Formats: sequence, structure tokens, C-alpha cells
Amino acid sequence: MRNGFLKLLALTLALLPLWCAAVVPYTPEIADPMLEPWRWQHVEYLDGAGVLCMDEVPDGTLWFGAVGGLVRDDGQEVTRIPFDEGLLRRISSQRPVPWASAVLVLGKEDLLVVAGKSLVRWHQGEWAVLVKALEPVNFDVRLFQGKDETIWLQMQHALWRINDDLSGGKVVARVPEGCRLSACAGATGDVWLVQSYKDRDDELIHIPVVDGEALPAAEWEYFPAKGSSGLRNVSLLAGRNGRIWFADASGDHGVLYFDVKEEAWRAAASAPHSNSHYSLLESRDGTLWAGGAGEIYSLGARGPSIYLPYQLGLPVVPLYLFESSGGRIWVLTQFGRIYNVDTGSHQWQTYPQLHFQCESADGSIQWFLTKDSHAVSHDLDSGRWLQHEVSDGMISLPRALVCSSHGLVWAAGSHGEAAGIAVFDGKQWKHFLHPEFAEAIAPRAVFEAMDGTMWFGTVRYLKPITKGGALQYGVSADGDVGLLKQHVPPVFPKQVISVFAQQDTDSLWLGGVQTDCYHLTDHRMELITALPWRITDDMAVDAAGVLWVAKGGFGVYRKEGDSWIRYSTEDGVASSLVSDLLPLRDGTLLAASGSGISRFDGRSWTMHAFPPTISMTRNSGTMHQAQDNAVWLNFGERDWQLRTRAPTASLGEHTKFCSVRYVADAAPPDTRITYCLAVCRT
Repeated sequence: MRNGFLKLLALTLALLPLWCAAVVPYTPEIADPMLEPWRWQHVEYLDGAGVLCMDEVPDGTLWFGAVGGLVRDDGQEVTRIPFDEGLLRRISSQRPVPWASAVLVLGKEDLLVVAGKSLVRWHQGEWAVLVKALEPVNFDVRLFQGKDETIWLQMQHALWRINDDLSGGKVVARVPEGCRLSACAGATGDVWLVQSYKDRDDELIHIPVVDGEALPAAEWEYFPAKGSSGLRNVSLLAGRNGRIWFADASGDHGVLYFDVKEEAWRAAASAPHSNSHYSLLESRDGTLWAGGAGEIYSLGARGPSIYLPYQLGLPVVPLYLFESSGGRIWVLTQFGRIYNVDTGSHQWQTYPQLHFQCESADGSIQWFLTKDSHAVSHDLDSGRWLQHEVSDGMISLPRALVCSSHGLVWAAGSHGEAAGIAVFDGKQWKHFLHPEFAEAIAPRAVFEAMDGTMWFGTVRYLKPITKGGALQYGVSADGDVGLLKQHVPPVFPKQVISVFAQQDTDSLWLGGVQTDCYHLTDHRMELITALPWRITDDMAVDAAGVLWVAKGGFGVYRKEGDSWIRYSTEDGVASSLVSDLLPLRDGTLLAASGSGISRFDGRSWTMHAFPPTISMTRNSGTMHQAQDNAVWLNFGERDWQLRTRAPTASLGEHTKFCSVRYVADAAPPDTRITYCLAVCRT
């Protein structure tokens, strides 16, 4: 008797609405963009060109120095400009086919080039030789401009100052036999160079520059670099923080920097295996990058990181780095393929351990589910992230969050062993349990109908004691939430209702193993026999009011009047097993599958609207579009999507679980670019 009373008391308390007590701060994690394969592009049109260097015009036109000439990409057309016979007769070269081993852009059709052993100019379609006889050239040559726009040419053994009128140049510094130098522009128009010796420590030299002219050698400053010696590739970079960064290919030490104010050498924060480096770059966000042999070192807001060849899929050859005006980091492999990676947050942003669900009508508050089944809100105005607990009135296992037109947030899933719904009005949560309905509510079966009522469907497997069907909730004029009706068999199917859709005020579409249309005016259920008897993975109505249905293994169906049009792999859909549909505001439709995400533009399908590495197998992900038109892609695992109770540690830390935010470019991507990395790591 006592046990029975306690059970009744526990159930009664569980069914009572729980009111908001307190929320706790939440700190989101941002994924490392370097390890996201969809951010990487292989620049296919440069394959075989033997690219050695690059520079950019302010309008975004890219110039590449290559074996035998130049390559120009203005965003619309790629043009190869070979060294013509007239130029070849006038320059010095140590190879049968001269290299364009350094380029410096002066204007749209105006650049300096180290061609073979000569300094030449390409201007308005014509070549001119500025300096015919330079020393032999390998990979250690650079053209750069100081802050005062003075042009410098760094060779292996000499530093040149190029005349302002481009009529030639003069040697400012020359190292003795058995030495090498590397130089860079300083922050004030000055120049820094490192003189490397075979058998003693390197020397860092500061060359003051006044009115574009280097001061006499007697006024130069010398700083020994103890413990650094040997003839090898050295990279030098003047950072924006007053540091002179130093790296080399010896492998004896990592990246160093010279503190100009303290006149002291320091070791940069290190990462394992980060020693040999062939190039240095400071990107616009202040991150330091160093290209090694197939690996990339970075030092930024995340601290020191090393990206190894097997992580990036890059060949084990020297890497040279460049940042374009769009913020992409270009990776030039020695004579090999050229890649670039978008490390910014404008187009791509990934949140591990979160799934985007919905947002407020004005887009100011975003809602997420965490991997451990908590609801999280993000206020974009204040920047606050808050986690909503069971003690706040939230159900124990939310499977979906939906923001309705009433200004409410609906959480649906389960609480204990009962289907549960929690409603948030901006201040407090109130929840409702339905053990008589089902053990849980299906994650896709939370739907606001055209009349403002909320509908909820069941998970796939029901206990014998549950009734199934659908729940219909209403919201009164003063904001009160309550159950209007539980629709049960025989009118409603007992088995799973996995998804709802609505084309007009009379027809409510129900997706399960079968597809039904419930006519709201006469309460009549119509079985759609034209569609196969297979689980309905998703249903959606596009911007034109057209109904789409994804049927497991059969592709996607579009309703046209009284008939249905089927789209499958023969029509350009990546797979016939489509798991999620997303109508976009521009009238197009996305269809996700394990083979990629396809796009229908009203006439035809694009097999891969995203890089092929982005895919969703059944019950492993969902797609959403935000008010700002960003597309959110949620990735998880089937076990998480199908859970009825809170996940345990058995899922493991390796479980992929993240939300990726994507903002499309204003213009479509250039079809000459292909994506290269094939392993998704989240």
C-alpha cells in the first residue's frame, strides 16, 4: 500500500508543471577551421603549372609565378602568360625553361618578376628587362615593398634596392662567400635581414631607411642569434606587434622572435613536431603561420597548433603561404598542387557538441540542443549563452526545439518514460507529460499548423499501453498553453507519425511508414496509395507551396496536382535514400543523404550543393535556415537521434556531433575550383 502511494505521489509530482528556477552559463566551443575539410579547396586550374609564388592586385586579381611564365586569375578568366621568345633572348637563365620565382604586383597589369636570373617587368602586355644579370636563383628569392613603398629584392647573397623609376637597382647589402641572407620589410619603412654563417651563429641586422634610401652600413644595428647557425633556408617576418619572427629549415628549433624593445630573442610557444619551416605569414587576424614540410604551424587565439600532413592531406614537401584579400590562406606546395583554406567565420562556423534548432522571430535568440541533451539559448545582442536545466522546468530528454509564431519555444521529447513537452514564454518553462501517448515524441514530429495549433507525433516503437496518434496543443489569446485533443486510432494511425506538413488550411499531411492526408474540415483520413509503403524520412512544403516527400530508398517525390513526380539518382539526386529536406527562401530545395546534399532549383538537380564531404545518413542530421538566410547543418549519429533516454558515456567521445553554419557567397563559386580533402573530422 505504501509503495503504491509513493508511486502515485511520484507520478503526480512529475506531471505538475515545473517553473523556471535558474539557468546556468554555457560556453560554446568553436571547431578548428583548419581541420574542416569543406573549407579546403584544391585549385585545379594550376595543376601542372609549377607555381612558385603569388601576389594579388587590390581588386582581387591573383598573379602566380610559375615555371615558364605567369598565370593570372581575375575571377572570371584564367590566363597563362608564357615568357615569349623576345624576352627569353634578353634575359639570363640557368635553366632551359626559366622560373618566375618571385612576383610583386604594382598595379592591375603591372608587376615585377624575377625571371630566370633577371629582374623584368610585365606592364600592359609587354615585357621589359630591368636587371639582366642577377645571381643564380633557387627558392630563396623575394620581392617586397616597404611601408614607404620602396621596392626591395632579396637574393641568396645580396639585397637590392630597386630604383623608384624602375630603371634598375643597386645592391645595398652583400654577404661574404659561405654566407646567406634573408630579409623583410620593417614596420616603419626600415629593413631587417638575417645573415647566416656556415660555422658560427646567425646575425640579425637592422637597416634604417630614410626617404627610401638605406643608411650607410656604419649606422646598421647587429644582434647575434645565439644557437642558430648553418647555411639553410631562413624566413624572416616583421610582425605587427614589434616582433621580428624567425624560422628556418634546419629542424634544430621551432619559431623564434626578436623583441625589438628588449633586444632579446624568445622562443615562440611550441607545438610537438614543429621544427622545420620554409615560410612565415602573419594573417590579418594576427595569427602567425609557418609552412613546413607538409605541415603547418600556427600561433593565434587558440595558442600554438601544428597540423600534420596526414591531417591536411598535403604532400611532404616545403609549403609556402600567402593570404589573399578574401581572407583565404593559400598553400603553395613546391612545384605541386596549390590549395587554399578559409579560416574565417563569415562563411563557415562549426559548433561542436551543439545542434541548432530554431530562433526567435527577429533572429536575436538562437536555440540549440547539446549532445548531452540540454537546451541552450544564445542571445546575439548580449552574447550570453545559457543552458536550461530540468530544474528550470525543462524535460529531461528534449529531442527537438521549435520556435512558434506565438513567441514561444517548444521542447519535445521525453521525461522519464513518458512523452514530454516543455514550453518557454521568455521567462519560465512549463512542462506537460503524456505517458498515455507514447514513450517519446519524434524529433521531426513537432509542427505548427496554419491555425497556430501545435502538433506532436510519436517515435517509431510504442508500448502496448500507449495510444499513439497525435497530440494537438493550443495557445489562448492570453498565452495559456494546453492540450486541445489527443487524436487516436482508428482515425489516426497508432504507429509512428514521424513528420507533419501542410499545404493548405484543410490538409494536414502525416508521414510514417505510410503517408496520410488528414482533412481537418471533415476529420477524414486519406491514405496516399501512390507513394510506396516505406518509412517517410521527411516532408516539406517549399516557397511555392509545393509538397515534397522523402521516402526511404525511393528518392524524393513532388506533388503536382493529383500526381506525384519522383526524383532519384537518375535525375541528379546524390542518393535515393534522402534523409532530410530543407526548402530555402529563394525557392530552391536541399535534399540531404549519405552521398551528399543535393539542390533543386525548380528545373533540375545539382548533385552536390556543398562539398561531397558534407553528407547525412538516415537519422544522423538535420538542416535549418535562419532568418539571416544562413543554413545550419546538424551532424550526429543514429544512436543519438533515435535515443529515448538520455545518452550515456557508451556513445564515446569520438561521436561526431556538431552544428555547421554556412552563409552562401553573393556569387556562385567558380567551377574551376574543386574540393580535395575527403575525411570529415568534427
